[in-house]
Amino acid sequence: MAARPCDRTTQLAQTIPDEPFYDIPCTAGLIRVPGEGKTLTYAGTSVTFKAMNEDAAGGWTMLELSLAPGFGGPLPHYHRVKTETYYVLEGRIVFMLEWQEMALSAGAMVMVKPGAVHTFWNIGTGQARLMVMSSPLGTEGYYEAMAAMSNRERQSASADRAKFMAMLVQYDLYPVWE
Repeated sequence: MAARPCDRTTQLAQTIPDEPFYDIPCTAGLIRVPGEGKTLTYAGTSVTFKAMNEDAAGGWTMLELSLAPGFGGPLPHYHRVKTETYYVLEGRIVFMLEWQEMALSAGAMVMVKPGAVHTFWNIGTGQARLMVMSSPLGTEGYYEAMAAMSNRERQSASADRAKFMAMLVQYDLYPVWE
């Protein structure tokens, strides 16, 4: 569902009745309420975009990741340009940064600078949720490409390293093959 910054005051006031709300002009920014934003699902992951390229004047992307129990995470990888910040909202994950692993729970934050090898996975018995901010933009293209592929296509593409790598580098994602 697209955000409607001009007609949000009434809906927000009904959502949180004890909070004061003011008439916010259309050009002031963007408000997304829980459950709002473009959502993609694939391979045990749900991605909800809270702010994308067109929302953030091209500088960054913000998304919420929901990881199913046992979700194994992406391959260890790095970005040449992109900086990513992860904030754990719910659940327990292991985050690997430069080959150091740390178990994290709600309230933990990790910032990954360009060139740092990283990955993460859900170690909890329930879903894990992360808020991810990525700069510069382009993260949405990766998730859109992965969601467009079937499980079989993803397995086939990852088996053909050259084909898979060509797809990933378009989004500044460089896997570290073991």
